[in-house]
Amino acid sequence: MYSRGSVCILFWLCITVFNCTAQQWHLSYYTVNEGMVSNYVTKIFQDSRGFIWISTFDGLSKYDGHRFTNFTTANGLPHNLVNDIIELKDGRMYMACNDGSVALMQQDRISKVMPSVAVINKFYKTTTGKILAVTDRQGIQEFNEGKLHKPSQPFPYGSYFSMTTINDSLLLAGSDSSIQVFTNDLRLVKQFTAPVFYGENRVFKDSRGRLWASHFPQLAMLSMNGVVPLPASFHSLNPLSINRANIKQIFEDKEGNNWFPGGYGLIQLDRNDKVKIWGKKNGLLSDNATYLFQDREDNLWIGTSLGLCKMQGKNTVTLFNGPHELTAMNGGFIFAESENKFLAGTRKGWQYFNKETGEWSDLKKPTNKLYVIQKHLQGQPVLLTDDGLPILTNTRESSDLQNFLLRQPEMINHAVKDDDGNFFMADNHHLYIYDGRKVYADSVISNTLTTCMAIERKGALWMGTWANGVVRVEYKNRNGMFRIVKKETLLANESIRSLFVDKNGNIWAGSRYNGLFHLSPDNKGNYKAEQWNTKKGLSSNWVMTIAGDARGNIWLGYTYGLDKLVKKTDSTYRVFNFSRVNNFFGNIYQILPDNGNLWLITYDGLALVKDNEMENKTPWPVYITRVSIGDSTYVNEAMPATLAYGKNSLRFDFTSPTYTNEKQVLYSYRLGGSDDTAWSSPQNLHSVSFASLSPGHYRFEVRMLGWNGQWGQSATANFTILPPLWRRTWFVALVFLLLAAVVAWLMRRRIKLVKHEAEMKQQLAETEMMALRAQMNPHFLFNSLNAIDSLIQTRQHDKATTYLGRFARLLRLVLDSSKNKLVPFDKDFTAMQLYLDMEKFRSGDKFQFDINAEHELLNGGYSIPPLLVQPFIENAIYHGLMNKRSDDRRLTVNASLQDEFIVFNITDNGVGRIRSKDINAVNRPEHVSYGWQITIQRLGLHNGGNGEDYIIVRDLYEDNEPRGTHIEMKIKVNAY
Repeated sequence: MYSRGSVCILFWLCITVFNCTAQQWHLSYYTVNEGMVSNYVTKIFQDSRGFIWISTFDGLSKYDGHRFTNFTTANGLPHNLVNDIIELKDGRMYMACNDGSVALMQQDRISKVMPSVAVINKFYKTTTGKILAVTDRQGIQEFNEGKLHKPSQPFPYGSYFSMTTINDSLLLAGSDSSIQVFTNDLRLVKQFTAPVFYGENRVFKDSRGRLWASHFPQLAMLSMNGVVPLPASFHSLNPLSINRANIKQIFEDKEGNNWFPGGYGLIQLDRNDKVKIWGKKNGLLSDNATYLFQDREDNLWIGTSLGLCKMQGKNTVTLFNGPHELTAMNGGFIFAESENKFLAGTRKGWQYFNKETGEWSDLKKPTNKLYVIQKHLQGQPVLLTDDGLPILTNTRESSDLQNFLLRQPEMINHAVKDDDGNFFMADNHHLYIYDGRKVYADSVISNTLTTCMAIERKGALWMGTWANGVVRVEYKNRNGMFRIVKKETLLANESIRSLFVDKNGNIWAGSRYNGLFHLSPDNKGNYKAEQWNTKKGLSSNWVMTIAGDARGNIWLGYTYGLDKLVKKTDSTYRVFNFSRVNNFFGNIYQILPDNGNLWLITYDGLALVKDNEMENKTPWPVYITRVSIGDSTYVNEAMPATLAYGKNSLRFDFTSPTYTNEKQVLYSYRLGGSDDTAWSSPQNLHSVSFASLSPGHYRFEVRMLGWNGQWGQSATANFTILPPLWRRTWFVALVFLLLAAVVAWLMRRRIKLVKHEAEMKQQLAETEMMALRAQMNPHFLFNSLNAIDSLIQTRQHDKATTYLGRFARLLRLVLDSSKNKLVPFDKDFTAMQLYLDMEKFRSGDKFQFDINAEHELLNGGYSIPPLLVQPFIENAIYHGLMNKRSDDRRLTVNASLQDEFIVFNITDNGVGRIRSKDINAVNRPEHVSYGWQITIQRLGLHNGGNGEDYIIVRDLYEDNEPRGTHIEMKIKVNAY
């Protein structure tokens, strides 16, 4: 049972608390100014992909290493206060809200909200794989697939706040009124109900098997029986200013330190059982610490009521602000006097610094001025005050050296000691050597300001100069005679500010303007220089100090940071920008390696740097967090695979959930399928945009450059931008089919036209043959030949010869014309004259005729279809004039040019069409005249259209009696 008089564990009686007034963490801060939804942090959680979730009183924030994404009731969160978060193996995250609802988060969206059954304060995964939920006034319930099931239990309506495992079979739970021990099936084993446990009890088991219980106002530890691992009693931990701290959480980091955030700051109990209290004076945003969490990179996240603090990588950098300013006087700052004690120079004298406690103390005999003799490799340093008093030395005291220093008119800038005890000192003009007996002066560096000195080996001294490079001096000391045997200058005209000799005897020289030089000898003793500068990855070209650690790495200090040359082989190194990665940019004057750590003298004081070998850390995965396409946004890579033609401008947001100085993480990207598929230069960017992409298949890739110098696995997004409608395959195929159909239709139409033209040509040819036959019908030929024969019989030979010539000429013209579609107008006009002459001769001069044509027609080069007018003249003679009984028979033919037509006017004074029809019906009832129809077809073929549209026939009357016929015929003009 609980008892204040119980015997406590012995070491708890020895715990002491000290106030860390001089120690300060190197922290990063996150508040609403950086994008958080609110400052009061209540819970911190990291999901399986590495993203950090921060619960506050006013909503939930997700941090991806670049930006915060906030969730409140305004965008789907059922309640602004999330009590706890649990993630299942498939990546689904359930969020227990303070109103009793449970929200399912998928792809950064609230996909489902389970109604309120009980307010879940915390989820707990048991060793058997069950998920238990401790609730307000609804006991302990089992959570499965978003649903709660209440198993049988002794306090079904109790309020619980935490739970932990005692062993494989026992659970420890903290309720609002007691602390209880259960079996895995929730059978009660023991209950502690002392009054002090009234309130929100929180329980925890650390890596050493200790059981903790926090309750207002005290923190207690559960004492184990020693034989049976069952609770025996609780012991209060009141002696340590922890009383009434209102502990909000019990937490253990990966190094075994226990932490207790509360209302009076952050209480740390380290593995040596020493207590420290951290608060606002140590860099926290507030003394009200609310929650603690350590991520997968060992960063420690500290929630407070005023925001979130991050202590990077197991407290990589810690500052110790001493009571006096540290100084760079005489080129030295701090020396290891013992394993746990440093001797440091300040502007007000020398002080001791205790590495274990972080405390400063004065020397017994303080002094304001000090000459410094730096150590060579493992040799002890030699320090002399302005009155010559040796403070630390492994050589005998010498009045000669003391007297020399006292009468030296100028201050000694630098001094070193070799393994034989020889001292080398330099002022602004000379080199002085003290061999234990007397001081020698040498002008080897006459009028040259020495900036640094180093011993390469016995008999070889290196000196860096202000602007004249590095001077290497070989010396000998035999039989009490000290002399310089060789001097050589390297890196001439370089401004040297630091020198270091590594374990292999290689020289490292840091310059003011041109970076670092690695000097190594060849087989002949000649030195070759390898240069390192900003082009090769250094943070600066001004190297102020150089040191080497036990693993052979070289550390470089600058005016604003620290670099590490990581040793790969005896002669090869890789640059690791320690300050850029760890966000530490102090003005560094001196580096002192110490058992894997570094002690630095900086402008801001003494700094402890823990080398966590970040250069070996492999890169974390990269995630595409958002894709913006026009007005549409897709989260967590869930973008459509195909995009319309107009959706060709995209923005990709990406990040790697790494929190080791996330502002220095470098990314590279490329877009496969574009004109430029090369990887971009590494940059600290988290988004990239592509505008006006052409249709095609694309693959966006982005990768992270790890601290180990290697590229991580790429995150990819494949998408296709569809071509416009007129370039799509189906559209092209459809157009091709339509075009083929049109071509086929045109071809069929053309074939039809060609066929029609062929038919028309054939018809024209037949018509022309018919016209020829009609024009040269047997009756005309027979009658004409009979008439000529009659002239011959009556011995009218001259007439017979004349008409026979005319008949032959007419016959020749008709035959010639029948070969051509068009003939000259004058030839056709002559044929008409000959025809009329022959008809008049054949009829025995029974009619008279007049035929006229305009001069322009006869001489203008016009052409017309042959013998097209002849059938109308024949009709006028045979049907109009020959049926007339009186002898005044007359035919008139006139041809004129009107616009694009040749107009023939044919007039006879015969019996007219009606009387002619009646006469023909009596005399020749079986006769059918095809001449008229053939002529109409020929005229239509020539003019285009219907031939009857170009012929006007009018009956002529006198006193209402038929007195002849007038025909107007239009033939389109065709010139040669």
